Amino acid sequence: MVKKSTVFKTGTKKRECWICDKTQTVSIPKLKPFVKLNKKTISLTAGKSYRLKASYAKGDSVKKCKSSNKKVATVSKKGVISARQAGKVRITIYTKSGKKATCKVTVTAKKKATKKSSSNKRGSGSGSSKTNGSTVYWTPGGAVYHRTPNCPTLSRSRTIYHGSISSCPKNRGCKVCF
Repeated sequence: MVKKSTVFKTGTKKRECWICDKTQTVSIPKLKPFVKLNKKTISLTAGKSYRLKASYAKGDSVKKCKSSNKKVATVSKKGVISARQAGKVRITIYTKSGKKATCKVTVTAKKKATKKSSSNKRGSGSGSSKTNGSTVYWTPGGAVYHRTPNCPTLSRSRTIYHGSISSCPKNRGCKVCF
C-alpha cells in the first residue's frame, strides 16, 4: 500500500513479507516545491487576453497572481492576462508553498484601420484630378491608391486602408480604376 507524498506531507509505503508475515513501513520524503510557467515573455495587443499556464508539484496550488502595473495589464487567479494599454508589465504567480515565477508582458497599442499622415500628397499620374473630399483606398505594400475597394488589383489584398487623398501616403492613382 502506498500513500503518495505531496509538497506539504510525507508519504508512506508499506510492504508485507508473505513468509514471516511482518509489515515494513517506509517514509517517502516531501516533494520539492517548484513553479514553472509556459511562457517567460509575451507580446499582446491592447484589448486582447492570454491564459498563462503554471505547472507545479503535486499538492501545491496557485495562491495569487499579481500584476506590477494594473493600468497596463491585469491578471486573474486562473492566470488570464488582460492587456489594457501600451506598456511593459511583470506578471508574478505565487504558489501556496511559497515559490514564485514571473513573466514579462509587452503590451502594444491597438492598430488603427485608417492611416493618417500630416503631409498633403496628391497624385501626379493618371489620377491627379482627385479632390480632397473623396475617399481613396490603398494597401500598405502597394504603390498606388484606388477609387473603389472593388478594384481587381486591390481585391487580392487582405489589409486595405481608406481615407482622404490628403491622408494617403501613395503618390499616384491606379491605372485600372482611374
